[in-house]
Amino acid sequence: MTDVGYQLELNRRQIGWLLKALKPDKKLIAGELGKAVKTAGVALQTQAIRNVSGYPVVYEGGAFRVRVQTGALKGSITLQYPYKDQYGARVYVNGSHTASGAKTFTKPKPVSDYANAIEYGHGPIDLKKTMQGKIVPFFGARSDTATGPYAATGVKQVKSLKMAGDGVLEHETSYQSHRLNEKLRARGKPAMRFKKIKPDTGGSYFIAFRTVGKTGWIIPAAKPRPFMKAALSHIRSQAEGEIVQAGMKALTPEVP
Repeated sequence: MTDVGYQLELNRRQIGWLLKALKPDKKLIAGELGKAVKTAGVALQTQAIRNVSGYPVVYEGGAFRVRVQTGALKGSITLQYPYKDQYGARVYVNGSHTASGAKTFTKPKPVSDYANAIEYGHGPIDLKKTMQGKIVPFFGARSDTATGPYAATGVKQVKSLKMAGDGVLEHETSYQSHRLNEKLRARGKPAMRFKKIKPDTGGSYFIAFRTVGKTGWIIPAAKPRPFMKAALSHIRSQAEGEIVQAGMKALTPEVP
């Protein structure tokens, strides 16, 4: 799959009677319906972008969050209108690439690959196969039972002393996972120190950056987080209602 995309299209059999009802006004009817489809497409695009901006997304009785570290994914969520004709609109993640100079990738990768991994989930990813020697982000969660693409769970605040440049000891605050640190020490690796980030969207998350070595660094499997399907589900009823209203408006003569 090269992109993640969903479209809004009018059912041709449902609108056939509209287009035939008043032949002289066929263009007017088509224009009103087209405006409604485009408006629905804009709403779908807006909701999809919101769904990858750190807000809780409720879908099919469950909930998830998608937090992206750059604007690449949000900027790649594209509206195509008209799609096939004026009765169709499509919102999808385009094939743009991550910046070729980014240290986190061995080579540019389509943002749609990243979007697919979020939308449909993925199996374990062995970073040493593709990113050895590269700096990559790792995420931590405060909860011991958190699920998702986390390198560490049970992250807690840790205060320690460090030597300042002038030889004076000063306090340092970081966030660490005792469970993860034990595994790292067993492999001869230093503890992983996370930073707490508070984005404008609310909430917070923990992130650390490390260099991928020759061993370890396997990202665990992640369940699907269907941000696109959830966006379509969220706006569908309202969009269908507005499209019907547009059709009725086109058929109803203006009252003086």
